[in-house]
Amino acid sequence: MMDSSSATSPRRVVVTGAGIVTANGVGWATNVAGFRLGAIAFRPVSLFDISRQRARMAAEVALPSLASGGSRQVRLGRSLDRAARLLILATLEATQQAGWNRGGTGVPCVFGTTSGGMGLGEAYYRHTLNASGDAAGQATRVAGY
Repeated sequence: MMDSSSATSPRRVVVTGAGIVTANGVGWATNVAGFRLGAIAFRPVSLFDISRQRARMAAEVALPSLASGGSRQVRLGRSLDRAARLLILATLEATQQAGWNRGGTGVPCVFGTTSGGMGLGEAYYRHTLNASGDAAGQATRVAGY
């Protein structure tokens, strides 16, 4: 049973770490340095076809190479879409800032992205439209995204 006084009192939230991944780079230190220098992170779009677009420049995030990680990290990175890889980079920084380790207790966490996963949804939709035979219009795994 819930105490009526606790229902009206505001809940407290503690932010113990935050990760940032932007076109300026990965991590708070890199981004702060870029902000202080007035770094311009806009560059030609490379992630999709822009031939029918007026805009040719964007603040695209350049993902760091997976080769620097261990073999498990490389395998994991290959199986994830771009948005998931960006989320993992930010999550790693946030957990390091918080001082958490893998053996910690079940502390509730909230992780999220903006519309970063739209590319996977679009690839899935195109794949479904182009599927032929028995699999036409049915859900399948989108490989190579």
